[in-house]
Amino acid sequence: CLLEKVVVFCAAQTCCKMKTRIRKRWDSLNSSFWVSPLVMMALAVLLWRGTATLDHVLSIGDKKDIAWLYISDADSMRALLLTIAIAIIGVVGVVFTIIMVPLSIAATPFGPRLLRNFLIETGTQVTLGTFNATFIFCMAVLLQLSNSAIIQLPQISVNISLLLGIIRFGVLLYFVTHIAVSLHAPV
Repeated sequence: CLLEKVVVFCAAQTCCKMKTRIRKRWDSLNSSFWVSPLVMMALAVLLWRGTATLDHVLSIGDKKDIAWLYISDADSMRALLLTIAIAIIGVVGVVFTIIMVPLSIAATPFGPRLLRNFLIETGTQVTLGTFNATFIFCMAVLLQLSNSAIIQLPQISVNISLLLGIIRFGVLLYFVTHIAVSLHAPV
C-alpha cells in the first residue's frame, strides 16, 4: 500500500514537472518574435503553391484570359510584383525602425518589460508576419515568372499579390494606430 502511494506521488510529481516544462516551452515560443511571422511565411508559400496550381489548371483547360483579372505581358507583371515587394520591405524597415525610438524612450522609466510586451504582442507579430508573407509570396510568383518558356501567365497569382499588397496598407494603418494607443499614457 505504501509502495503504491509512493508510485502515485512520483507519477504526479513527474506529470507536474512535465506540465511546467511544456508551459515554459509554450511561453518561450509564444514570446518569441519570430514564430508567428515564420508560420505566416510558410502559409504564404502554401498559398503560392495553391494559386500556381490554379493558374496551371486554367492554362490546361485552354481557357482564354479572364477579363476582370490583371492581364498584361510578363514584363509588366514582373514590374508590378517587384514594386509590391520593394514597397513592402521598405515599409517594414522604416516603420519598425521608427517605432523603436518611442519604445526605447518609453522603456527608460518603465524598464525593459515594455519592449518585451511590444515584441510578444499578437498585433506586432501578425503585422510583421503579414508583411513578410506578402514579400515571400511576391518573390515566389516572380520565380514562377522567371521561366522564359511560360505558356500561360500566372494571372491569379499576380492578382492575389496585388490584393495582398493593398490589404497590407490597411494592416499598416492598424499597426500605427495600435502602437499610438498602446504608448498613450493613462491620465
